[in-house]
Amino acid sequence: MVVAGKVVTSSTIPLTTTVLPIFQIKGNGGVVEDIVVSSIDSTGLAGGTNVFIIVGNGTTTASVTAFSTAVSGLGSFSSKSIATASVTGGEVAFPAGITTVAISSTVGACTGAGQVLVTIKVRGLDDSITVQAL
Repeated sequence: MVVAGKVVTSSTIPLTTTVLPIFQIKGNGGVVEDIVVSSIDSTGLAGGTNVFIIVGNGTTTASVTAFSTAVSGLGSFSSKSIATASVTGGEVAFPAGITTVAISSTVGACTGAGQVLVTIKVRGLDDSITVQAL
């Protein structure tokens, strides 16, 4: 199992027509078991309606949503996981090779200087799995 984290600033999270790659997974395939998004300041996320994290090739058309929750639920020092996401959440299997994990928001891009820590837990089919924050 591999756990990795990345801090993301609210204003860098784009509208769903594009995505912000945040992790790259390499190896012989496996499962994204959990994603936790935690606001790490008193601001949290702003703008957008729902924030979502996709697993796939880094585009919204060829990826699977692993996590989606209301932006309003990620205000001051709050946290959501796959299990507590307000819209949807679930484990996502990925094939051997290179897989991208990306973040985006619906209705509008996120705004402001608030920050969240995105933590991902990945279980590989073998020990070849690596996760790199981008």
